Amino acid sequence: MHYTGTEKVILNIATMMRKMGHKVKVMTYSFYEDSFYDKKEGEIISKELLYQGIEVLAFRHRTIPGEINSEMRDNALANIAEMMIAREKPDIVHVGHPMRVVELVLASKRLGIPYVITLTDFWLICPKFTLVNTQRDLCAGPQGCRACLENCPELGGSAICERLGEAKHLMINASKVIAPSGFLEGIFRNEVPSLAIEVIKHGLRYGNLRQNKKRYNKEDVITFCYCGSFNEHKGVHILIDAVKKIKSDRVRLKIYGSGDPVYTSRLKEMASGDRRIEFCGVYSDVQAADVYTSVDVIVVPSLWYETYGLVLREAFLCSVPVLASNVGVMSEAVRDGVNGFVFRIGDPEHLREVIEKILGDPEMLNRIKAGTKYDFVPTIEHEAYAYNRVYRDVLSADAIQHQCSPTFSSGEGS
Repeated sequence: MHYTGTEKVILNIATMMRKMGHKVKVMTYSFYEDSFYDKKEGEIISKELLYQGIEVLAFRHRTIPGEINSEMRDNALANIAEMMIAREKPDIVHVGHPMRVVELVLASKRLGIPYVITLTDFWLICPKFTLVNTQRDLCAGPQGCRACLENCPELGGSAICERLGEAKHLMINASKVIAPSGFLEGIFRNEVPSLAIEVIKHGLRYGNLRQNKKRYNKEDVITFCYCGSFNEHKGVHILIDAVKKIKSDRVRLKIYGSGDPVYTSRLKEMASGDRRIEFCGVYSDVQAADVYTSVDVIVVPSLWYETYGLVLREAFLCSVPVLASNVGVMSEAVRDGVNGFVFRIGDPEHLREVIEKILGDPEMLNRIKAGTKYDFVPTIEHEAYAYNRVYRDVLSADAIQHQCSPTFSSGEGS
């Protein structure tokens, strides 16, 4: 399975709910080869499996539609959505990401099953999900569709406005809408002022992490590190560009992750010939501690508004300073010169200057490391208890008396 932030969050919540005695099932759109699936209903193929003790229903179209990542409606899934949900008999549906599964949410509503939505990116108000427009500028939101028509005309006029209307309907009819950060809540509330949104921060598995206790001296080699997906909006090319401009032999860059094959090839071509830059593949949750204790600074060079920043908070929990773009939740969490450093978004020259400043005085990291310890990062237990309260608030008094059976819908893929 892929390990994007959303999938980590869903796995954590599902695991904790199961430990709390609830029956849990994850329904997810997936991209395995045809031979993986063993059931066919209409145009949808599927397979039941267990993943780390969690029941999973993985499904997809026999022929994946070209616009599957942006469209709200899906006739093929709509034809069997009610049957899929009714078969599971959930008390409540938790939507971890609505991409590719909106029809399941709508079917839940028709069947009288309450649903909760956790906002993990901007997909509901931006079909590009990044709030980055055609000119590659950050967008403040659709502004009732006006900004979409003006700055992303290729999305189609009436169609994009209709999509936004459907998305607002989906959110307004949810029993509860959750955001992991005040920043993300603000973006959505600006677009849908009547929407009541509760903030529940994502939790971390403390047991998988440990303190980086390294102390720094003047001439130390400093290892910078990127952990995450390889997609252009993540800005890894900005980081590689900055490092390549640096002459010092005391800089190292480790890059962990995977993603878009074309973008990945571009990154490796950029780094070709520079032995200071290493592509390290992907790592599991249980390997995270080894990663964070082997590096000195985590870099988050995103070109979009990160909505929470799991890697950023994992780094803080391990006493590793963060160097991040100066926008969104990153500029809220990273205090320049206190627990990390910031640079101007999309500016490799400024990023180079900040890296060279650190290389020129590695001992400053001793002070910065101390600053990472003063921000509270919730555990997965904190997060799970908060969601358990939400489920019970949503369910009726009769439903509270028997075992809750949450079903998680996530369209991000696995």
